[in-house]
Amino acid sequence: MIFFTSDLHFYHGNIMKYCPKFRNFNDVAEMNEKLIELWNAVVGPEDTVYDLGDFAFCNKLKDLKSVARRLNGSHVLILGNHDTLISQNKEALLRELKDDGNPIFSDILHYKELNFDGGAGAIKDGKTGMSICMFHYPVEEHNRAQKGSFMLHGHLHDRASSLEGRILNVGFDSHGKILSLDEIVQILGQKQIAARYL
Repeated sequence: MIFFTSDLHFYHGNIMKYCPKFRNFNDVAEMNEKLIELWNAVVGPEDTVYDLGDFAFCNKLKDLKSVARRLNGSHVLILGNHDTLISQNKEALLRELKDDGNPIFSDILHYKELNFDGGAGAIKDGKTGMSICMFHYPVEEHNRAQKGSFMLHGHLHDRASSLEGRILNVGFDSHGKILSLDEIVQILGQKQIAARYL
């Protein structure tokens, strides 16, 4: 299965004050543990998670790895504005294995597209004719925007983008969970239908 999330902000104590709706924790240690539990409750070792940035808010690589190595699945990170430590240690993080046998990060990049059209390099997940563009920040004029592609982003935490169309903030603070591909399609489909009749 394929999942999406963003802005987990492991180790960030103040995020519990800024975005309290889904972060009712006593301290950072409890928050970290609950986020790991939440991730692993839905993501298995064979699944893929596209994490759209701001994974952790810490300056020690050992702390970052202590959390990341416990998360199930293939973890693809789209870099956010707080992922400097990851960017600086990219090659090592791509090589080191975590508890489930996958690399700590399967890929680390700034932007990613998924195509479900059946062509070369397409994702095989039972979806056809669909394209998803992923970036940490919301972007209105993403690739194939005029042809119905979805734009997934993070960065805004518990706020929705003011941009119109098939765009969605997949951040943890907006949903309180890791979103599956089916949930993404359902949310964006409903949003598109609602916008059509307003």
